[in-house]
Amino acid sequence: MRRPCMTPVRPVRTSRPRAAHSFAPLWLVLLALFVAPLLSFPTPAQAAPALMLPTPAGQGWKIIQGYGCGTHNAWDRYSLDLVNAEGSTYGGTVRASADGTIWSWTPSSGTIVLSHGNDFFTMYTHMQSAVSTERGKFVRQGAKIGEAGDRETVGNPHLHFTAFTSKGGRQPWQSVPLKFIEGYDLPEWVAAISITVK
Repeated sequence: MRRPCMTPVRPVRTSRPRAAHSFAPLWLVLLALFVAPLLSFPTPAQAAPALMLPTPAGQGWKIIQGYGCGTHNAWDRYSLDLVNAEGSTYGGTVRASADGTIWSWTPSSGTIVLSHGNDFFTMYTHMQSAVSTERGKFVRQGAKIGEAGDRETVGNPHLHFTAFTSKGGRQPWQSVPLKFIEGYDLPEWVAAISITVK
């Protein structure tokens, strides 16, 4: 006979003989702690290069839209929209965040994507121009790759920046939280505030 779902059930105590001071479980836990890191293989996110800000060194740029807010609500959740806090955004220098090669250029949106190896990419969108659009061309970290603009956001110049991995499958791209060598490790709450990065 089946009991009704709301009927309280008392726990049943079983009587088992206690083991006499067994250290095997502790030993196994310690072994797992030391061996597990040796057995893990790097994922694309772990193999990501050290990123620098895509904006000119020492120049303040303000985050106007951060993680998971506004249009950053799908695969590009961990994206930043940046504007120049010290002058005109339009025509502002955009730098390569890491060594890589030009993977694609989309003129209609002013988007350049750089490949950094290990299925890791950075994307720079709404640029008015690119220094080069030659697929496969090597770009050094910090080199100027273009100028900020307002392609597909007429009247609202800004730089949309995303770092992402490509794993294939139904949704092949997945953005990753951003951490920059200048000391910015942007947490989840970056969506709620405007901060200036230099």
